Amino acid sequence: MREVDILVELKKQNISIDKINGLNINDIGKKLDKSIGESDDIINRVKNDDIILENSKQKGNFAEIVQDYFYEETVKNLNRISKDRVTSLDDKIHQGIDGIYEDSTIGPPKFVISEAKYGTSKLSTLKDGTRQMSNK
Repeated sequence: MREVDILVELKKQNISIDKINGLNINDIGKKLDKSIGESDDIINRVKNDDIILENSKQKGNFAEIVQDYFYEETVKNLNRISKDRVTSLDDKIHQGIDGIYEDSTIGPPKFVISEAKYGTSKLSTLKDGTRQMSNK
């Protein structure tokens, strides 16, 4: 992994430079490659029924993992800029927008805001009555 690719990937995964102090560039690249590979592995294992999603938390986390993989690996010019990336089926559930991605080619659109859903799940109404992903 080239140094510039590592810096882009650090930005995607919201990893602070403070967290990687003391590691050389090759070690950082290996850690990032492993993270991308783990997401790909989770997706393939669920698709092949090697992993069964047992609850709504795992289903929601799987949807977010697929969302990140799609935007970052399929649509190459989008970089995740939001925090709280889901990397495991058992990660803690986070409230708020599931993913914000910046278009590195300066769009339009400049940003993609995404809400991941699994299966037949639909956007919900928030406690204040606002519909999820509405303009309000």
